[in-house]
Amino acid sequence: LGNRRAMEAALQRLMRGGEGFALLHIDLDYFKQVNDTLGHSAGDHVLAEVAARLRRSVRAGDLVARVGGDEFVILLAGVLDSAALERIGATIYDHMRLPITHEGRPCPIGLSIGAVLVGPGSDQGEAALVSLADLALYASKRAGRGRMMLWNPDQDISQELARADGAERRVRS
Repeated sequence: LGNRRAMEAALQRLMRGGEGFALLHIDLDYFKQVNDTLGHSAGDHVLAEVAARLRRSVRAGDLVARVGGDEFVILLAGVLDSAALERIGATIYDHMRLPITHEGRPCPIGLSIGAVLVGPGSDQGEAALVSLADLALYASKRAGRGRMMLWNPDQDISQELARADGAERRVRS
């Protein structure tokens, strides 16, 4: 699992390579309650289990990085359209369906995801791309959590691509 520096270096390489990619910013829903009620060892266990499930959800060459307390970023080289991103989001949520337990006690968490597609030859800066994924993440949180929202700069909205409960996607602002 990469850290913030690994993510920044990989993001710079992808930008220089110019092939296009997707950036997913993931935040755990209800993680604070796990730490507060079950303790930090349960929180550490949840983080390790989520990281393993995220790795299993993507290709071997994709970067999964923990960039903050309960925040992750995934960089997906060559993913250029919302249909591919929708499939990846569905795979992530499918892997998260099984409950996480620690010492026999359930650790109820979920994932909210914000995504941005970066076209080949994009001239946007790395910080701007992370910021757009963050905006999509917060759109996911506002829409009820447990979903993946794609930032669409042409329409200034976020489009829902996948949900933890498998419901059909919708467009939200």
